[in-house]
Amino acid sequence: MNDPERQLPAALCCWPFLKLSKDHSMFEQAQGAFQRVAGKAQDALGDVTGDKSMQAEGKAREAQGTLQQSYGQALDEIRETALRHPLGLVGGVAAVSFLLGMICARR
Repeated sequence: MNDPERQLPAALCCWPFLKLSKDHSMFEQAQGAFQRVAGKAQDALGDVTGDKSMQAEGKAREAQGTLQQSYGQALDEIRETALRHPLGLVGGVAAVSFLLGMICARR
């Protein structure tokens, strides 16, 4: 009864966001957490061994993991917003599109 795919027509405009699976965002968050921990370990190993290159690579890997984890959380938020407020999401997308169009038109 509460199936998001049956909430038409309002949810129809947000179809791509409804298709974002919860598994995908959870995978991104888990993979990001793993990369973050691996980066911390690599950074620590580089610090112990005095290898600045390994240490820098570890810091970069940790930052990439944090970014990936944030991406997974953002996917969750977008999906939940699309399910709760589909017309608000369409309005937000329209506003951003309008602003981008105005910026590109000035060039």
